[in-house]
Amino acid sequence: MFKINISNQVQDKVKSKVITPAEYKLYQLIRKNNKPIQNTIWYMNSHDIPVPSPVSNSTAHSNEHLCNTRVLLKSSPAIDTYKTLTITPDKVYPGITITPVTYCFNKYNELKHGKIKELKSELRNRIKDARNDRRNEMREDRLTTNSITHSGESFQWVILAGVHTTVGKFLEIKDAKLRKEVYLDKKPTTNDKYLGIELEFFCTDRKNDLGTKLYNAGLAKYVCLKSDGSIGSYPDGYHPHEINILVKESEYHEVVRKVTEVLESVSAKVNKTCGMHVHLDMRSRNKEIVFSNLVSSQPQLYAMNPLSRESGTYSKPTVGKTFTTNGDRYRGINGKAFNEHQTIEVRLHAGTVDYTKITNWIAVLVSIANKDEEIAASCRTTKSFISKFGIPTEVANYVEERIAKFNKQRESGQHEEEVA
Repeated sequence: MFKINISNQVQDKVKSKVITPAEYKLYQLIRKNNKPIQNTIWYMNSHDIPVPSPVSNSTAHSNEHLCNTRVLLKSSPAIDTYKTLTITPDKVYPGITITPVTYCFNKYNELKHGKIKELKSELRNRIKDARNDRRNEMREDRLTTNSITHSGESFQWVILAGVHTTVGKFLEIKDAKLRKEVYLDKKPTTNDKYLGIELEFFCTDRKNDLGTKLYNAGLAKYVCLKSDGSIGSYPDGYHPHEINILVKESEYHEVVRKVTEVLESVSAKVNKTCGMHVHLDMRSRNKEIVFSNLVSSQPQLYAMNPLSRESGTYSKPTVGKTFTTNGDRYRGINGKAFNEHQTIEVRLHAGTVDYTKITNWIAVLVSIANKDEEIAASCRTTKSFISKFGIPTEVANYVEERIAKFNKQRESGQHEEEVA
């Protein structure tokens, strides 16, 4: 028996490591014949002449040892005829090499017993696998990997011959970027007046789960979600957080509404270790006048909150109406925030996640900040406070209710804390 090694070009196509050239040659013969072949048999004539291995056919004299040796192909069991290849010393066989090996006895027996279909299927699958392997190798050679880095996180995508291999990859990158923004600090992007709102609370969701809900609510560009280690005494199964909101003064109602809806969905709560801080934009305001008027308003502002906000460590009353950036930051009116944010921070409100309380408190502070003139004396009565700063009627009613509530508690010696 002889094994026929076909040209290097064909070997490359079928990857000779996977399928032998002789098997590929047999597969070609099977496909070429239009009629079913029951018994395809390879013969060698009776005078088997030993041949050195390998034998090169690049010159005529290379075939001398194979003179008169024939390879016979019986094409049909019903016809006693043979196709004959006679190797002669005066003929060159370019592109093939004949070597003296025994050809696959197992395959011969399968053919002899009529198992041609199984062989054809096996050969077809092996050739298909070989071609797929080669295609994958060629594909990998043509792949280009690109990447971008956003906020310290790397995003990658792959291009094959100028075409993106993953559908929707840039939408995925954009989505990941927006999700990342939930945890990033925000800065004003226009000359409009902005508000910074800090809410401290605890809820049933961990940070990543809460971040996903804020993102899904369309709040990524407004909020920065953080963990808060200053919150204590929260129940088991709850997790402490702080949400910083940056929003234009003209838009805060809608943004606060969406934030509080998310917080309600995760059972957010507060206790006396929580607070709400509001940053008033001083870029286009007179910070000296605003600071003085806020300090003058402290009696009424503290009266709207539990006693613990006035006696606590992190929101003590500010002493002195002269604006300074060198004071204690843990004061009800904090001028030191101007150094970093160009704001004045009001820290004295109790923690809350309630929409009505948050928006009314902001409305009161904005009314004070928008007062162009400095008031001479502190506001000792609620009526004078509402009048001097032009607080809207619906907000004024809320102010009176809050002050009445906590005055009653102070008079009775009870100190009820905010819980929402």
